[in-house]
Amino acid sequence: MSYEKIFGCSKKIESILSKKYGAKGKGLHTLVSSVESDLPENIVKYCRFIATIRNKMAHNDDFEFDNKTEEQFTKRCDEINTYLEKENTEFSIKYIGYSLLFLIILVGILNWIY
Repeated sequence: MSYEKIFGCSKKIESILSKKYGAKGKGLHTLVSSVESDLPENIVKYCRFIATIRNKMAHNDDFEFDNKTEEQFTKRCDEINTYLEKENTEFSIKYIGYSLLFLIILVGILNWIY
């Protein structure tokens, strides 16, 4: 499996988590940790698998895929991206809803004070 595929998959997941889910930090493990409570357990597990493979590829000169790991990597990337892109709409609606509720409460408090 090529570096481009491994790093491309990881980078795409990192980008979606940062931009659409508000994840904070550097690296996939840290980004996932920052939004872990908003993701299903299996997606968190798959993201950590991708991050681990990516890190092994980046830091271990002798790291090589076996066929099973390569298949799992490809499958997990597809599953993560499908979930994150599909669920983003629901997450955005929830985030907007909480923000709107916060603003309403804040306006109410400010009206009460003044």
